[in-house]
Amino acid sequence: MRDEGNVPLELVQNAGMAAFKLLARYWVHVRPVFHRRSPLRGRLRNGRLTLADVFLCVLAAGFVLAMVLIGVMVFRVLAFMSRFLQVISRVMGVLSGI
Repeated sequence: MRDEGNVPLELVQNAGMAAFKLLARYWVHVRPVFHRRSPLRGRLRNGRLTLADVFLCVLAAGFVLAMVLIGVMVFRVLAFMSRFLQVISRVMGVLSGI
């Protein structure tokens, strides 16, 4: 009988790897926007962007937003873990009589 309340670790790992692969593929497409010597940046400097270049810049903005949101989530998880470890250390201190 399987416990339906817990998510298997393998499922979480697979979801994490799928998200990483998705971001890696996304990066491959938007990299020219951030690369200094790309033809896209040359067209931007000359003021000759095509419609596809503009669309790619919009996708790059979405990529930056996704990275910021992921950074915020990671920070929140680390802050939660820090507080959790503080509580555990306080409990251990009380139990040991410090």
